Amino acid sequence: MKSLLAGIFILCPLYGFCQGSVWLDKDLNQIDDSTNAEYFYNPDRVEQYSMGEDIVSVYYINYVSGQLYKTAGYKKKFRGTREGKEQTWDSAGQLISEGNYHDGSKVGLWKEWYADGSPKSEIEWVEEDHLIMQFYDSAGLHSVVDGDGLYYYNTKEITHNGQVKGGKKDQVWTGFEEGRKVYEESYEDGEFIHGKSFLEDGSEIRYTVLIKSTEYKAGKENLYDMIRRNMVYPEYSMSMGDQGKVYVEFTIDKDGTPQDLRVVRGISPELDKEALRVLGKMGMWNPALHRGIPVSQKVIIPIVFMLE
Repeated sequence: MKSLLAGIFILCPLYGFCQGSVWLDKDLNQIDDSTNAEYFYNPDRVEQYSMGEDIVSVYYINYVSGQLYKTAGYKKKFRGTREGKEQTWDSAGQLISEGNYHDGSKVGLWKEWYADGSPKSEIEWVEEDHLIMQFYDSAGLHSVVDGDGLYYYNTKEITHNGQVKGGKKDQVWTGFEEGRKVYEESYEDGEFIHGKSFLEDGSEIRYTVLIKSTEYKAGKENLYDMIRRNMVYPEYSMSMGDQGKVYVEFTIDKDGTPQDLRVVRGISPELDKEALRVLGKMGMWNPALHRGIPVSQKVIIPIVFMLE
């Protein structure tokens, strides 16, 4: 029995997870077990420090293999407001990004590296804006020097590239997906001017706003009026003195349909159920637009229950 216990003790630190580990999916959402997990963290390894009136908790997030993936600081709770230094490693253990957050926003100098450890970029963040100061392509060519040159980056399937002047986007920028041009945009001193998206059927969509959020078709005031007219305060909740805000999250699909309503922060089963019932009566929304193309977008609405 002594040798068995010793073996278990050795395995836990080696692989990083033991009983009580918190399992996470690819988006760092908590899930019930390791079956579909991409990452995990050990609550016993969370470190805390004070910053004024706030407590910042530093989490060590691992790949399921046990290799360290990220160190990240959050105020109040996991995935709360980001704060402090954040580092990310690839699955082979190479540091690939490093920088700082303050009140949820990137601040100061952020650095990136390629998988072989060679430098990739240096970006300076100031008040939620950023300046691209240095960039090296995968062959090691220093293509942006002190804020001037040619820059490219990838987001999912799209490669974006264009000129940088004084650290900001300038002139014509293009995006390609599997060799096909999907957009072309004009910038001046970092300011977006206009653009056009190229669809697979050969048609074009012109736009003057990069991202437009979803909106209730009948207008915000009509949405609030619909909630007020349809909400019924459960008698049991009234007798128990339950009140407060129920936060409901849902997705507006590309065609403007509300889907997947769920309570992300509730009060009681009765009030949570009533909030879902009322929002289930919503009509259609105007979908969000990204580069003029409809996209799905998540929305969170607080439903207020207040006793007089």
